[in-house]
Amino acid sequence: MKKDTFKKKRQTRVSEIIKLIGKTFDELLEGAQTIHDNEIPDSNTNQLVGGQLIDMVEKMKEMDEKFEDLKAYLKTKNLGNNLTFNAAYIGESLVKRIRRSGNNVSFEFILNIIPGADMYNKQVVLCANIPVTDIDLEDLENEIIPFNANYIPAADEISRTSSFSITAYSQGSNIYCMIINDTSETQLAQIVLTANHIIDHQENEFNTEIKKEENA
Repeated sequence: MKKDTFKKKRQTRVSEIIKLIGKTFDELLEGAQTIHDNEIPDSNTNQLVGGQLIDMVEKMKEMDEKFEDLKAYLKTKNLGNNLTFNAAYIGESLVKRIRRSGNNVSFEFILNIIPGADMYNKQVVLCANIPVTDIDLEDLENEIIPFNANYIPAADEISRTSSFSITAYSQGSNIYCMIINDTSETQLAQIVLTANHIIDHQENEFNTEIKKEENA
């Protein structure tokens, strides 16, 4: 009988705890104020005080989970969705990703090249709207951020057996690219551009001061 009574009480308490999870801060303050204002010692029972502590711990866990979710979101936030690549050169942008995590900014672009695109053996602008303000690069408009470049040649025999040299970098809002090919007949099907950049806020401030002096 005692065992059944204890089991029933425990089930009731578990149900109460489940109901209390997700309390607001105002509700937690109200519960704490009730305990504070109780003048009769027996009023602050172990259930009342313990329940309040459980509520507070659960609220802390809830906030911690939300904070972790926020950190995860910020780490994977894609700032490249609105990038527009030059339609004269790029047929489709399979991946256009700019991620900001702390002071680190990473770039990743997988771009399909239009057959016959007039972009070889000269520098071209692939993109002109990098969101420098969103990723805190506005003070680095004069700094070159080099990209690592890989490529897939066009499917024809000449292109598949030829070599290419690619130089790509960003400066301000632009992505520049130069592709050197063996002959005018050789072309690329796709290029992959990646980069990682560490933002130096002290350097940013130094560059800003230089600009002010130049414009004075």
